[in-house]
Amino acid sequence: MHIALLLAGLTSSVVLVVPIGAREPKAVVSPSRAAESAAATFIPWLLQSKDELRELPFREVIFHATGKKVLAINPADETDAHVLRQIGTALDEVLKRMNAPDAAVQSVARIMR
Repeated sequence: MHIALLLAGLTSSVVLVVPIGAREPKAVVSPSRAAESAAATFIPWLLQSKDELRELPFREVIFHATGKKVLAINPADETDAHVLRQIGTALDEVLKRMNAPDAAVQSVARIMR
């Protein structure tokens, strides 16, 4: 677990990431808040903290990010099985349409270098 302190100025920001139990914080200096997106600051922190974040239940991440609940599905339950079949049928149709030679997505470059 980390404690993060964000010290922001007009032209730069410093993020101090302090692992619990650590003696010294790691400072991550970003060049400019205006030039750097929140994702550019967040993603390196997220990747650095991946071991601590493995214990977060997916349903809680989704709930806190969206306010929506993730419900468990029991394939043995008749209602849940019906919903799964309907979703499967819809996804089969999506794949059929997207894989058709004349589908618009077939002309879009999907891998950028």
